[in-house]
Amino acid sequence: METIPQGAYYPFEIPEEADLTFSPDREGLVISKENTSGTLTLQAKKSNQLITKKFTFDNQKYGINFELSMTGGKTADNITLVGFSQAPSSAARSRNQTMEQVIVYSGDKPTHFKQGSIKNDEHKIPDAAYLARNDGQYILTFLKPDKSLPALLSGDASGSITAAYTLTPEIAKSQRFYFYSGPTDNAIVTKEGVGIAQILPSGPMVLLGRFILKILTFFHRIIPNWGVAIILLTILLKIIFFPLTRLSLRTMKTMQKLQPYLKDLSKKYKDNPKAMQQEMFGIYRQYHINPMAGCLPMLVQIPIFISIFLMLKTAIVLRGAPFCLWISDLSLPDALFTLNFSGRDIAINILPFLMGLTTLFQQKLSSASSTGVAAQQQKMMTFLMPVMLTVFLYNLPSGLMLYWTVTNLFSILEQEVSTHNLGTI
Repeated sequence: METIPQGAYYPFEIPEEADLTFSPDREGLVISKENTSGTLTLQAKKSNQLITKKFTFDNQKYGINFELSMTGGKTADNITLVGFSQAPSSAARSRNQTMEQVIVYSGDKPTHFKQGSIKNDEHKIPDAAYLARNDGQYILTFLKPDKSLPALLSGDASGSITAAYTLTPEIAKSQRFYFYSGPTDNAIVTKEGVGIAQILPSGPMVLLGRFILKILTFFHRIIPNWGVAIILLTILLKIIFFPLTRLSLRTMKTMQKLQPYLKDLSKKYKDNPKAMQQEMFGIYRQYHINPMAGCLPMLVQIPIFISIFLMLKTAIVLRGAPFCLWISDLSLPDALFTLNFSGRDIAINILPFLMGLTTLFQQKLSSASSTGVAAQQQKMMTFLMPVMLTVFLYNLPSGLMLYWTVTNLFSILEQEVSTHNLGTI
């Protein structure tokens, strides 16, 4: 069989044998601290052929060792062993805010197939080292044979993909696989020990995010509340970057006080840019300021923020983790209640509004005094930026919004304290 019939399939299904009933070799299997592993065998007969599916479980791992054997009888047809069917509901997509994707590792490199990339069509891979499905946030599903095999991806009309291996009659006599369905957590995936960590995203931002997650986990050990741990992480980062922030605020305040002088220079030397530049540099040297210092804290913290964004968005430890009051799950938006508008339920999330308000207040504190057209443009951006952020980030997980909001609050506090302490410049 070279095609997969339309429909959703469970892992280890053989569509060609869909009408068969498999019998277990035991009524139940209990895995515990005392009984750390166990095997369950399912068998079915078709004509003179015996089909055996053997599952070996280990309580130290998420993964399952799976062995398929088809003995007796003769067939010239290939069979299809399903790894998984990609069929997320619309509710799941809304929850994740990320498109699920299928990953095929072939030729020493992964190829990603987003949902909808294969519709009413099939894609054949001659030698697939593994088939994987990443929900884009928390869950990774993975089927890996002990050696590369031909694979087949089949997309239905909706664009959902079924991934399967194609087995020749000779290979189907005895073939081993490793199946994993669990968190996308790098430490857990690495512990499985079958070389599947390469599926996960990599790069400097991801590595930094994993390091920050270790710090977050440390705080959680001290106070077992992930929301409190996020707040403590925010405080730690603010303490680390406070010297840079203070330098930035000092530079901004000095630049504000120098604005009248700089405007006079621009008028005085409007026909001589070189002389104006020399005079401006002279003023900068006199007051010991570097105009670029105002941007330094932001530039340094951008990689940190991106890393935290990626970490908090995919950290499975936040899934189902409550904080306090109405925030019952830090992996979801913090909906306080819903309103029905024209037959559609709209969630009212509180943290995005708090984030927007704190951003607005922070913008007003850091805005330089100006006049004319520049003042109008500055006023417009002061209000427009918080509104845009609130709209674009409205459905982000509450854990991430909590970090952003608390960061804004401490930034406001920093500005107030620094402004009073800097005194007259």
